[in-house]
Amino acid sequence: MVQVKLRMGEIEADESLPNLDAMEQKVENAEIQGGRGNRRYAQHIHKTDDYLYFYFTKEVAEERQQFTEGEDGEDIVQVGDAYFARDMQFLLRDDGYYAFQSRQGVYGEDAIDHILHDTDIINLNCSRQETFPPEWMQSFYYNTHLIRKIKLKGIGENDTDGLDEEIIELVDGISEPTRLVQFSTSGRDNNLRGTTIIDALAEVSNLDKVSAKDAEGNVRKLSRQGRLTITYPDDLDHEGQAERIYNATEEILGNIN
Repeated sequence: MVQVKLRMGEIEADESLPNLDAMEQKVENAEIQGGRGNRRYAQHIHKTDDYLYFYFTKEVAEERQQFTEGEDGEDIVQVGDAYFARDMQFLLRDDGYYAFQSRQGVYGEDAIDHILHDTDIINLNCSRQETFPPEWMQSFYYNTHLIRKIKLKGIGENDTDGLDEEIIELVDGISEPTRLVQFSTSGRDNNLRGTTIIDALAEVSNLDKVSAKDAEGNVRKLSRQGRLTITYPDDLDHEGQAERIYNATEEILGNIN
């Protein structure tokens, strides 16, 4: 199985962005951009009505030290840049949200700039989601196929309206002595969601981490610290990978937008 760690963000502007068809055309026409040390390009481009996906590669520079021995036997240190190609998966949704693989030296903003480098858009802003808002965590909890583990903080601090008095008393009893609560199936494919007290605590507390499985048994994890992790089979093609990434983001955003 392949494990991919993703970050998420949103494109905003004071005017309408090009549609996905136009962006796909821009990516296909872009070819290799930039000079030595900053070359970038896209491949494995795939578009549907809901998203645009591609594999983005960017050349990054890293400082390297080389030691050689001088005539007097002393080490001579030479410092220079070495260039490495870093690649990542990138997916842009039709609602302006995007997901990108977490890789050192290459970011979602780089891929967006690759798409829109020749497009003049007023006040274009790409904002990476450093932490996920509570509604994203809640949406993932309720829309993912099977919940295996959750970590809760701020126990009982959210609105308890709509809960039965008996459940509220149980929540109050748990929140009194605790600062965080974890529930786990201990590796079994049972579903925590649907258990009355767990659902109640998830509703009135802050979901910090959620570990789940999709309908095909692949692991998905969401952390409030801005991390989405998915898995898929080693032999899955790029169209399948794109679909898995989109489906994971849809579980977070599908009932919010």
